[in-house]
Amino acid sequence: MLLAFALILAIVPVSGQAASSNKKLNLIKAAFIFNIGKFVTWPDDIKAVRPTTLNICFYRKENLGRGFASINGKRIQQRRVQKHIIDSISGSSHCDILLIPPSQLSQFSTESEQLPSSPVLTIADMTGQQPNQRPYPGVTMDLVRQGKTIGFEVNLTEVRARQLAMSSELLKLARIIDPEP
Repeated sequence: MLLAFALILAIVPVSGQAASSNKKLNLIKAAFIFNIGKFVTWPDDIKAVRPTTLNICFYRKENLGRGFASINGKRIQQRRVQKHIIDSISGSSHCDILLIPPSQLSQFSTESEQLPSSPVLTIADMTGQQPNQRPYPGVTMDLVRQGKTIGFEVNLTEVRARQLAMSSELLKLARIIDPEP
């Protein structure tokens, strides 16, 4: 059922009035992130450290507004979603999901060499840009535009490096980027 919801979101067009379109787009992005989280498995030691919370962090800037409010406090794998804003990658050790807003991608790329190899699902918001032919260092997943819809790309090399596991059902919906098969 959750997979069906993700598929519906993937085909919902993101057009309309500018202000309401932006709110709608943020709701769709938040729903994508929430549903993606349901199909990712973090190592048991992370669940042992944070058994009741799943920390969704924003890199330097929160960009989903009311979209995030729609998922805040809900549960992913029995863990309650909480929001944090971090100023640098060094503060990401308590994050389960790290969202990188479009305006912060350049800074993240510069700082990504300092990203610890901890199990953090890093998601870059590329919905306002042309798809990148090369993956950004340290980014496990990109949210991208596919015409008038939203889709996502997964960098399997980064997923493996972060010791994360993704459901095959999730991967069927993604464009796979694997620079090191």
